Amino acid sequence: MSFDCFIRFVALPGLLLSYAAGFFMLTDYSSRPAIASPIHSSGAIRSVLEEFHPDPDTVSILLFYHPQCPCTVATIRSLQRAVPLLKSPASVYAFAFYPQSEAESWIESDGTDLLRQIEGAKVVADPDGETAKLIGITTSGHCLVFEDERGIVFSGGINPLRGHEGDCPSLAQLIHCVNDAREPYTSWPIFGCTLANSQRLQ
Repeated sequence: MSFDCFIRFVALPGLLLSYAAGFFMLTDYSSRPAIASPIHSSGAIRSVLEEFHPDPDTVSILLFYHPQCPCTVATIRSLQRAVPLLKSPASVYAFAFYPQSEAESWIESDGTDLLRQIEGAKVVADPDGETAKLIGITTSGHCLVFEDERGIVFSGGINPLRGHEGDCPSLAQLIHCVNDAREPYTSWPIFGCTLANSQRLQ
C-alpha cells in the first residue's frame, strides 16, 4: 500500500474516529449529572442555620461547593444572576469544603471571590465538609432553598450542564421558590465534582 493510500484509507479515518470518540466522551461528561444523596432533614438545616440567627421570615439559600472545582464557577455565576431577581428577602450561605489537614486559606479561589461579590452572601469554611455531611450533600454546586415554615423547597443544581452558564429551568425554579411561597418542593440534577475531594481540581 502506498503512503498516500495509507493516509487516505487508514490514518485519516482513524484520526476522525478518535476525534469523534473524544467529542462524544466530552459531551457525555458535560451532560451527565452527579448522583446526589437524599437530603437528611429540614431539622438538620435548621440546626446549621441557628449559628447565623436568621430572620424566620427570610428565605435561606445554601450553596455547598468545592473551592477548587472549575465546574462550580458556572453555578456561582448563575447564583450571581439570580440574587438581583429575588423579590423576597433571602440570605445566601456558601459552605466551602476544605481538607482539615489544610489551612483555611485553601478555600481562596476565583469561585470564592465571586461569591463574596454577591450582596449579603456569607462564605463559611466547612472543614472536611462536616456541615455538608450533616445535611447529606455530596456534590459541589448543590443548592438548597429553605424557609422556616415550608422547610426545603428546592434542592439541586442551577446550571444547564457541567461547567456551563446560562438560563435553565432549575435556575428559574430557584428564583420562583424564593419569590412565591406557594411553590412546591422540586429537586434537580447537579452538575459538579465530588465535594469531599482533597485535591486541587483546577
